Order: sequence, then C-alpha cells, then structure tokens
Amino acid sequence: FFFSSRRRHTRYISVTGVQTCALPISMPVGERLTVATYHPILGYDGVPNLEGAVAGAKVTQNSRGNRGPDPACGPGSGSAQKPIIVSGDSFAWGYGVSDDSTVSAALARQLKAGSAEAPEVLNFGVSGYGPDQSFLKYLLYGRECRPKLVVLLIFLGNDVGEAQSTLAWGAEKPRFFESSDGLCLTNVPPPRARGWPLGDVRSLLFRRFPWMQRRLAIGRLKIGLPYSQILEFLSRREFLFALGGGRSSGLERVKDGDKVRAVVPCYEEAPTRRDLKQVGPFILVADIVARFAQVAKADGAEFRAVLIPAEQEQKGSVSEPGRLRLRQLLEERKVKFTDLTDSQGVPADLVVAGRPEAWRPDLPFSAQG
Repeated sequence: FFFSSRRRHTRYISVTGVQTCALPISMPVGERLTVATYHPILGYDGVPNLEGAVAGAKVTQNSRGNRGPDPACGPGSGSAQKPIIVSGDSFAWGYGVSDDSTVSAALARQLKAGSAEAPEVLNFGVSGYGPDQSFLKYLLYGRECRPKLVVLLIFLGNDVGEAQSTLAWGAEKPRFFESSDGLCLTNVPPPRARGWPLGDVRSLLFRRFPWMQRRLAIGRLKIGLPYSQILEFLSRREFLFALGGGRSSGLERVKDGDKVRAVVPCYEEAPTRRDLKQVGPFILVADIVARFAQVAKADGAEFRAVLIPAEQEQKGSVSEPGRLRLRQLLEERKVKFTDLTDSQGVPADLVVAGRPEAWRPDLPFSAQG
C-alpha cells in the first residue's frame, strides 16, 4: 500500500529521453506554504496566530487564521452588532499589502469615519481560494456571525478555472458538481499536501527524526527519504484509517461537517469523471454564487458579488465572452453584482476619474485600488 494513492497528480521526469519516474507535485506553492495549513473540508485555511511578512508586507492572522483582529462575533461573544464579511481570494486576503491596507481594513476605516457605531468588517479572504471554498468557509464560520452584508470578490483571472478542479496551487481542494439534486460536494476530506508546517505527519517525523531528511547512499543507489513513497503516503492520507482497511466516512467524521451537510446534502467522497462534466464552468460558478447568496439571505444578510477583471498579462484569464456569460448567468439567478471592468453597478462618483472603467490594473492590491 506504500505505492498506492487515491488520486495521483504527477509530473514525469525524463532522463536521456526515457521516462523513468513520476514525482508527486501536490505541494502548496507561494504564500499558501507559509500562511496556510491543511483543513479537512476547505483543503486549507489560514494558520492561526501568525505574524510575518508576505511579498514585503506585514501579515497578521488572528486566532481563527483570518487576517485582522479577532472578530467580536460567534459563540460566546455576546455581541449584538452584525458585521460585514468580505470573502474571496488574495484580493480579499490582501496579497502584497500590509494589514491596514486590505479591502476589509479600508472599508472599516470608511465606515468608522461616517459613524461612531460602524459595523465590524471581517476578512474571510484566503489567498488562492475559489468561490467554492469561500462559500464553504462561510458555512463553517461565517453563519455564526449573523452578518448584515456578505461581499464575495470573484477574480476572473482564475476563479472559474479553480472551481472546476480538485487541485489548485499545489493543494487538493473540495469540488462542487451538479446533479439532479442540485449542487453536490466531492473530494472531502481532500488528501493532504506536503510541506505545511501544521497537521502533517511528515513534518512531525522530520522534527522528531531529523536524519529522515537526509539522502541515503547504498553503493550507487541513492534514496531520498523526504521524497519516498512511504512519506508521501503518510502525508497525504490519514494513514491509520488506510492501515485498518476502512474507507473514510467523509463529512460525517470531519469536525463541523454537519454545517456543510445541512446546506449541501448531496455528497460523494471521491469525484468521478461523469460528475465533473455535468455542466460548463460558468454555470457551475454561477450556481455556487447563487447558492451562497441564498444562504446569506436566509441568515438575514445582503449579498453582493464583485467581479474583478484579470490583468491583461494574466494567463488563462476569462475571455470577454466568458465575462459577459457569467454576468448573464448571475442576472438570471438574481444575484446582485458589481463588475469593475466597465463600472456596472459602481456609483458614478466612485469611478476613477478620466477612465470609463473603475478598474486600475496598476493598483490591484493597493489601498487606493
């Protein structure tokens, strides 16, 4: 069983023209390697109580792993104030900017300047998230805050593609698919990715047995234990269940899995090719966002999606017909949205002077942007 894996994502290495071996590529990349760690439903979430720097900017994450101060909401908080939740990927989280320049921090300052009793603004953004993970994070941790407004930032550069995949940014993730019962969820719990400092058997072994990180030489044969199939097995599965010969029971055994099952009752642990090809990517994203909006409305909150266009150099970005298609689908589902590409839904006094569109591609992550 050391050589087996439920789903393999491999890159082949060629030596002298001969395909000799396959190396797993499931390892978090970029800031996800340092500010995030494994989560059995979301794929990954922020590391709690973290202080550091990303892209030269100060990053502080609270006891829940979110950027910004601890929220005054949730069980035992006693707060009657309804907050605003800003959700999404690195645009919401604040890649490349300090704690006081994120979207949430900028919005909080504007609200406090206009009212002494301004609502709290909570940053639920996680760098690399797609709309599916943002929705699931709200189900797990946002509903208990009973927000007055939920804002979902949708980056057209990669969010549509991420929603189609069970692997993004080097880490496996949950994936929604369509069925006759509506939205269904699969790939939960996702297999663990290597390299995270928390919740990873590999890291525990390395700390206790540093010699395991060395490469062993037996004659002309060199063995790299850090990249062995044994450690790959330990780090990507909950190996005690595998050794016992039983299958994971998925959401039923995952902490807080009932919060997801209450909204997404249709669930399959392992995705099939048939499931993943039921509908096109834009319909899938529109249905996820519409379901997100329905749940927020049931919680007494307003909901608005903000479409952030891709920079011109963004590879794999959504084309103009794709952007218009997504807008059409959101309109059909009666989801309120703001499209920053052409200022659709943006008040006239907020449009950048001298430009017909509100978006400034040179200011994507700055406080002004």
